[in-house]
Amino acid sequence: MKSLALREWLSKKTKQEAGLCYLGAAGLFVVGGFVVYVTYWIIYFFIWLFVCSWLDLSNQMVSILSGIVTGLLFVSYFFDDLDSLEEYEFETGPDVRMKVKIAGALGHGWAAGFMGPKTSRSTIRMFASILLIGPGIVATAGRLLQRGRRLRKFDVDNGSRILTALSKAGKGVSFADLFQKYPTMRPQTILEQLRDIDGVVFLSTEPQGLTMTDSLREEIADAAGE
Repeated sequence: MKSLALREWLSKKTKQEAGLCYLGAAGLFVVGGFVVYVTYWIIYFFIWLFVCSWLDLSNQMVSILSGIVTGLLFVSYFFDDLDSLEEYEFETGPDVRMKVKIAGALGHGWAAGFMGPKTSRSTIRMFASILLIGPGIVATAGRLLQRGRRLRKFDVDNGSRILTALSKAGKGVSFADLFQKYPTMRPQTILEQLRDIDGVVFLSTEPQGLTMTDSLREEIADAAGE
């Protein structure tokens, strides 16, 4: 009965969290789409202002170029070293210098401290990081959507067995001991799914394995009626 109650709890939990992921993804796609739309017109304005002053481009060509640059922002977001966009250094006068740390949007942090020197390249990098806010929001929405899909397909039977073992152990359990106890499980599959369960902790020190937070252990105990 306890194992059945735990499976029902885990099934309900994963479905609820999947629903929240879908809802969050939908909201972020809307916000991200709007930000990307605004970014497109910012790029359009700068192309019109600076490029069209020495090249005779039609509105259609400016639109195409703006679309290409906007698309390249997504490529840049996924393939560039975004940490290099974090740090900016400005000289506000001969004796006044300031360093500003600003990370990219959603997943790359927001604003942080002040110190040190340098200006022009920092201005360009800061402008680039602002342009990457839209792709960052869209990318985060995509990750939420993927997490929701994984949670919808969660292996409740094997997942509940692993969580029961961790809860009873009261401490970290090595991967070797865990899968020796459940030899029919596919380790890679179930471990990837367990990463989406809040409260499951992956141990990086030897022996590598799993443990869980006290709050998750309490949730499991309540679900099992203990």
